[in-house]
Amino acid sequence: MGLPKKGSRKILIDDVNYSYMISGNDGFIDLILELDDSRGQRLTVSFDYHHLQEEKKTELGETYTSLTQTNQITPGVVRQAIHYGIENGWTPNQKSKEIRMNFIDDKVKLNL
Repeated sequence: MGLPKKGSRKILIDDVNYSYMISGNDGFIDLILELDDSRGQRLTVSFDYHHLQEEKKTELGETYTSLTQTNQITPGVVRQAIHYGIENGWTPNQKSKEIRMNFIDDKVKLNL
């Protein structure tokens, strides 16, 4: 079963058409990828919403580390995720069970 047309996007990489969706979950972002014709293996990768930011001080002088939403899934990140998936065993053109790669934040450049 392919990705729903509503909410999915398309991207052309190395003369191959892919479809993808971005889905927010509690604590992480899922990027779901498959060939545009949806006949092959699906890849789901996840990213953290947040990165630790600078240490801050309260009015009472206590120190804490703030979290902010810094990760955005851009077409550049999608491109990197596709290349990373293929390099690590994803076979988008073969019928097979979905492959999941959790928290690949350190495997792709998120701030291009």
